[in-house]
Amino acid sequence: MRLQRMLGHLSVLATAEPDNIKDVLVVACGAGVTAGSFVPYPYIEKITICDIEPLVPKVVTPMFGEQNYHIVDGIDKENPHKVEVRRSGSYMMTAVTTSGPCRRTGSST
Repeated sequence: MRLQRMLGHLSVLATAEPDNIKDVLVVACGAGVTAGSFVPYPYIEKITICDIEPLVPKVVTPMFGEQNYHIVDGIDKENPHKVEVRRSGSYMMTAVTTSGPCRRTGSST
């Protein structure tokens, strides 16, 4: 999960003016660790999660609350992190999560 957390932080830190980022689109939610990486940045006002399977942010992501700063807790209630799940819009930053580095297995002859 360190890779997913790093993707969020690098997205912000690699920007010329990170304090100007107000909203973020995270493509592919999964465990929500990349999306949760944006929670500690006080200037980010809105985090939008887009996932091909609508159940992932509601069923899978809450299982990893400790690792993702509880990013989806309250998504249908008071929504403390201003997270929404939707499929269109414009954003100042987009972060695409990945399943991790590919490793080649077996021997090469």
